Amino acid sequence: MHLFCRITYLELKKTNGLSFKLFVFLFLIFTCIDNYLRYSKGLFSNAPSMIGNLGISLLLVQFYLVYLSATLISQEFRYKTSTIVFSNPFSRSYIVFSKLCSLFIISTCLACLNVLTGEIFNLIIHNSTFEIKEVVFITLKLVAVYNLFAFCVSSVGIIASILTSNRIISLLACFGVFQVLGDLVSQSLERFNEHIASITKNMFFYIAPKGFGELSYSPLESANILAVSCILYIIGIILLNRKDLT
Repeated sequence: MHLFCRITYLELKKTNGLSFKLFVFLFLIFTCIDNYLRYSKGLFSNAPSMIGNLGISLLLVQFYLVYLSATLISQEFRYKTSTIVFSNPFSRSYIVFSKLCSLFIISTCLACLNVLTGEIFNLIIHNSTFEIKEVVFITLKLVAVYNLFAFCVSSVGIIASILTSNRIISLLACFGVFQVLGDLVSQSLERFNEHIASITKNMFFYIAPKGFGELSYSPLESANILAVSCILYIIGIILLNRKDLT
């Protein structure tokens, strides 16, 4: 257990680079802008008061999670460390799982930060108190949404990384699947066949980003995403175990 925590800790340290600093800088700016538009201009009026990341800041978080998920494995190929990382005494699946846990920790922190930001702005602007039960409920809900989305994207990213061994291609593949494909397919199919379009809208690559943008997945959508993600994750592990890293 100590070694597992050590590996996960080292994975978390890898995220403290230029991309993380850029994300923090943009995150602070867009969070302030979104909440200014919310409280001064009346936008996002339907969003729960405890949610602090809306609009651009939430989209930025989504892009950052896609980036982290897509480069979960491909970063080792980029820095030529795949042979060392995946050839140590631990199995390759063990290493991937530890990387995935580090991603879940980051996702959980971002979800909690969303609620914390909302409460801070509520306290500053409205000087309002909050119900502990309500805060716990919305926090657990966001943690589930963030981690489910991260798991879904990372399962695709693992396969893309193993097949291409290229960080940029893996990143483009994940952005293409989750940020472009769903909308393009649905919009084009709606013009020709509504039945096929409705089927497409039940696909994981459409449900995952849409639900994250709304910060809510229905039980059926959650089961859909979880099932597909598990299948893709297992396929990715099988491909990684068979891949020649020499």
